[in-house]
Amino acid sequence: MPGRFQADFTKVTQVRFLFERLRFCRDWPSEKLLRMGTAGERKVPDRFFTNNGKGIAVEVEISPKKAETYRKIFRVYDKDKKITDIFYLCGDPSIFRKIKDLSYGTTDKTYWFVLLSELMHFKADALLRSHSQKLTLKGLLEQVVKSDSRSDSNRTLNKTVE
Repeated sequence: MPGRFQADFTKVTQVRFLFERLRFCRDWPSEKLLRMGTAGERKVPDRFFTNNGKGIAVEVEISPKKAETYRKIFRVYDKDKKITDIFYLCGDPSIFRKIKDLSYGTTDKTYWFVLLSELMHFKADALLRSHSQKLTLKGLLEQVVKSDSRSDSNRTLNKTVE
């Protein structure tokens, strides 16, 4: 098991460096920091960061889990008000399909799926899929930046009106 944990940790670190290079995230707390203040076996994501007010949980799935384990994870994320989007970076197509199928209709939150190998190869041009749309990572970044620009414009407009 220690070997698998180290491999998963290495993958999470590679994703962190990629997301930081793409300026997708700036704050990437460790799992230890995420666990602070939680009791017992509470589920925390492999990583969590915020981007323009969105709380994004990142799960790197190299090995499949039982269906009920995923359902429990989805329920935890559904109740967590800080999380708006969940990124599943999957080790192979069977894990990708399993999680995507199991997560369908479980919540109003957006689940994004990508094969880890595609993300590392195509980087900003990797295609992420949700249940209702497909976007490149770059396209998703642009969408987040646009929503932030609109928020800035609305704040400026509101200050002008006051």
